[in-house]
Amino acid sequence: MARWDSLAKRDELHGLNRHGQRLSDDDMRESPYCIERPHTGFRWNDGDWETIEWYPQGIAGITNADQSKKFLLVSWYHQNREKKKDKLGFKGVRVSLVDVTDMDDIWYRHVLLVERDGASIKPLTNAAGHSIHAGGIAVLGTTLYVADSANNQIRSFDLSRLVAAAPDTGKSRCEKTADGTYYAYDYRYLMIQQAARSVTPALLSFMSMDWSNPTSPSLLTGGFYYPDKGYDTSPSVRWWRPEDIVNATTALTGERTPPGLAGTLKDCFLGEKAQGATRVGDRLWVSRSYGEGNQGRLAIFNIANPSAPKSLGSASWPIGAEGIFAAKTSDNVWCCTEFPEKRIVFAVKKSAYP
Repeated sequence: MARWDSLAKRDELHGLNRHGQRLSDDDMRESPYCIERPHTGFRWNDGDWETIEWYPQGIAGITNADQSKKFLLVSWYHQNREKKKDKLGFKGVRVSLVDVTDMDDIWYRHVLLVERDGASIKPLTNAAGHSIHAGGIAVLGTTLYVADSANNQIRSFDLSRLVAAAPDTGKSRCEKTADGTYYAYDYRYLMIQQAARSVTPALLSFMSMDWSNPTSPSLLTGGFYYPDKGYDTSPSVRWWRPEDIVNATTALTGERTPPGLAGTLKDCFLGEKAQGATRVGDRLWVSRSYGEGNQGRLAIFNIANPSAPKSLGSASWPIGAEGIFAAKTSDNVWCCTEFPEKRIVFAVKKSAYP
């Protein structure tokens, strides 16, 4: 068993085995990113930069007690584009653990997320056997929360319990054998689901941690709205108490909300194609994406009065922008993008925007 902060750089077998590349401000200002006020960022290694099998979606952060280690977590879902060739099925969700303590020396490792299946394990899939989307993630303490829009659930995992898995050169096995050996499609580590909570209303296209009330942080989730494609749920955001998710016993109706927060913001101000949202004080930052050939937009709203949110404007954002989160201990807001060969992770400064 390993912890998230025990993984050393350049350790092929046990640690962070993949190397990212820092991006310059000029890189991030140019197409296809067109970020107006970039602060820092990186791109994945060539294999992860190019793959059509896995797509990044959610992003979150974690820092150890003395802030000597700072990590990002990025969720990817498996699209199984090569299914006609390998027939191995959908592999669910993986999470990248990325050490961003030194942006000039980026190292990371993928960890497979699984759930128990009797005495064995299985990947995170829906009723049809397709990978869940994992459109949003958040971290509180060492608990990782994952939004599951396919099953209307918020799932949780323990980042202090990375389970070692055996090599699998065929990359076809996800199971626990009778002798206690774990296999995870040749990933070195897996995380086993601790709890899953069904939630109503199920606004689970994206997620972030809301730190505006430091003594009672909350999970912020939202729904993807694009009526032309059948996504016609009111474009809303909702807050949940993390303890209600971890201590999962019954369906959560959403009536119990964090002190001082509106339970739901129901308004078309979110607009179409929101892929992520995060709270920065009395501001709500919304990350929007308009397909593989069009620039995204960052929209910012003042939600000091939840019944009357006000637009504070928008800014150019990368193609394929997905999840977004505001760091607890810094001035950074982080975001990731999803499309092959346009795939980056970047930060802007809260203080650089309205």
